[in-house]
Amino acid sequence: MTCAIREYQDTIETHTHDDFHQVVIPFTGGLEIDIEGRQGIIAGREIGIVVQGERHSFRADDDNRFLVLDIENQADPEIERLWQIAVDKPFLKLSEASLSLTNYARFNSHVAKSDKLLRLWQSLFIQSLSSEIDNGIDHIPERLKKVLHYIEMNYATQISNKDLADVACLSSSQLHHVFQSTLGTSPQKYVTERKLSAAKQLMLKGMSLAHIADEVGFADQGSFSRAFKQHHGISPGAWRKQELALKSPEFG
Repeated sequence: MTCAIREYQDTIETHTHDDFHQVVIPFTGGLEIDIEGRQGIIAGREIGIVVQGERHSFRADDDNRFLVLDIENQADPEIERLWQIAVDKPFLKLSEASLSLTNYARFNSHVAKSDKLLRLWQSLFIQSLSSEIDNGIDHIPERLKKVLHYIEMNYATQISNKDLADVACLSSSQLHHVFQSTLGTSPQKYVTERKLSAAKQLMLKGMSLAHIADEVGFADQGSFSRAFKQHHGISPGAWRKQELALKSPEFG
């Protein structure tokens, strides 16, 4: 099993992997992909699974970054189940548990520096995915996938519920119902969470809070700080100090 941070081109590429399965996890941007005729967009909380030997074509947005796991066949019935189901359903929405594991990898972008911790993280992540598939985690409806992709590309702007409803070709009330039933949150809360997720990445790069607020689409630093504390129960500055203190030296 290998792990790499990759950026994809905005031109279409096509190939197969004869020796391994692949799991593609979005950090930023979106990847349009066709896996043996099954089309989807890997973005936000939606990951893609390419089974060994499947021919797939893909292209990405200009600004993108993905965590890619290349996984050889293993004599493990629990893991094998993941590939069997992925043949028909290659796109999966991350649960809160899997999302937390992904955020850990996102924080430690140089995870490959520690082989021991890398293997542990990969094992936990793949087992989590396999368990979720076996327990019937629903896949995102196509209309909602389009909305999530739109949010991924435009979260730093002001997005109204009408904008999102138009993308989905639904009324605002219908869209709200789809969000609640599928993701357990409202459209605007999801947009705010996406802004905050992007903000956390920028905070770890040392940007000022005022600059970050502007970059991710908040009206000002005050509104950013209030939204962050309401969601995380801690101020942005305190969160950054805490995260940097907890960062393991093994991950650079």
